[in-house]
Amino acid sequence: RGGGKRDEISHVIMYAAAFYGNMGNYKSFGDTKFVPALPQDRFHKFLQSATSTSNRAEEVERLWQECHQRMYSLTPRQRQMGLGETKGISTYFSANCDETDATLANAFLDSIGLSAYNTRLFKATTTGHYT
Repeated sequence: RGGGKRDEISHVIMYAAAFYGNMGNYKSFGDTKFVPALPQDRFHKFLQSATSTSNRAEEVERLWQECHQRMYSLTPRQRQMGLGETKGISTYFSANCDETDATLANAFLDSIGLSAYNTRLFKATTTGHYT
């Protein structure tokens, strides 16, 4: 009635297409996060019904439990890609890095003739040293 199940399937397909088209759940242009249009409980039921006869149901459930909260999270830091606690999230810098760290790392890499493109910076939480 009203296309309920069909709409839910469409929402799952649209999310999957956007996810794979952007190589993640952030738009490749603008770096803003997108979440499924389907509520968490309905998406979970969809996955359960799609794998109910599969020998991979337990694995799918484990993966769902591992990622569903972050998949739907729209906290200020997770709404967009960026650097620092107030600007967003980045896969190039650990969560405790900020603009000062990025500037320092870039200056060091420039001083030894290396490009910072496609590098990662992780700041050790216990010592404050960079790796």
